[in-house]
Amino acid sequence: IHQPPCDGPKKKKQKRVHETHEADSNRQPPTTTTTTTTNTSADNASSSSLIPENAQDNAPTGTETTQIATTKTKTGESRRPITLCVLPKKVEDLNRTYPFKPIGFIETCFVQKNGTPRQGNRCQHSRGRLRVNCGTRPDHAVENLQEYSHVWVLFVFHGNTKDPAKLLTTEVKPKVRPPRLSGERVGLFSTRTPHRPCPIGLSLCKLEKVENATVYLTEVDLINGTPVLDIKPYIPSYDQPLGGTTNVRVAEWTKPDVITQQTDKVEVDFSDEAEELLKDTKMVKKLLRVLPDVGALRQTIVDILELEPRSVYKRLGNATVKEDEVKTKQSKEYKVCVDGANVHCQYKEPVGNGTHTVVVTAIEPLVQVPTVFAFGCG
Repeated sequence: IHQPPCDGPKKKKQKRVHETHEADSNRQPPTTTTTTTTNTSADNASSSSLIPENAQDNAPTGTETTQIATTKTKTGESRRPITLCVLPKKVEDLNRTYPFKPIGFIETCFVQKNGTPRQGNRCQHSRGRLRVNCGTRPDHAVENLQEYSHVWVLFVFHGNTKDPAKLLTTEVKPKVRPPRLSGERVGLFSTRTPHRPCPIGLSLCKLEKVENATVYLTEVDLINGTPVLDIKPYIPSYDQPLGGTTNVRVAEWTKPDVITQQTDKVEVDFSDEAEELLKDTKMVKKLLRVLPDVGALRQTIVDILELEPRSVYKRLGNATVKEDEVKTKQSKEYKVCVDGANVHCQYKEPVGNGTHTVVVTAIEPLVQVPTVFAFGCG
């Protein structure tokens, strides 16, 4: 049976589609306009009327800049406030503090400030481990961190005072004496001094491995039990300035060639007594906590003493350092704690070429070594 094609419904459907496109072409899109109002402490009524009450309550103090985005629709106009960030003006806002909870307390081979290197990359054999304690699954927080070779460690200089409650209230001096300047004063913000208005430190450490929620580091310059605030991966494309180090400007006394000229050469020797003790297997077990073996302990001792860890006062014989007069009295005896070892040293008078000789006279186990994990890091 032959049936003729049915053109009626098809033409009607095409007509409906045509009508739909025509209606869309005649439809006006909503227009959006933005107005900006600036509100000071003496707000006028016309400006404040544009901002909803909840936006004014949540706005920051001081000078407030608010943009009102107005969208015109068929039903009318809708306004949404956008509050911009501004500087605080009130005294109570300027004195506001921001408390942070550490993500963990690092355990290192340095149990006191004396002898701790000023920069971690100058002591490549130093070690530390951080057990992260944040959230319900800290092991998830450190996942994929092992893909990086170095990490930034942000920490608190908690050793500045014996009372943690006075850490932020202790007044700091605006000028300090860096060890390399032999008593000359410079502004504290131009140095790496730990005594700062906000005692926060930043160290670049080498990442060895990550096991569960524990991060193992080398090239560490933190003392044992340091509160760690955060760890971030080191990314050269982000952390290096554009153009490399050719466009970097530093103070003259921090340049590598100047440091080499100013730093006295130090040779480290071990006495026969110290050598025999390092060969005693039972004694070595008492000396190791974080370091893996006696070779790492010996090399760490050498690295520390070659960096001249003594302060200006120690080098000048605990005499009062004056800006115009620097006394040259030498302080010969010195002690440094490395891992679980108490190292006794003696500095000899420099020879004709200016080389100092440091003799490790004795090594003994520390009576009590603090355990970081007792702080409740998991």
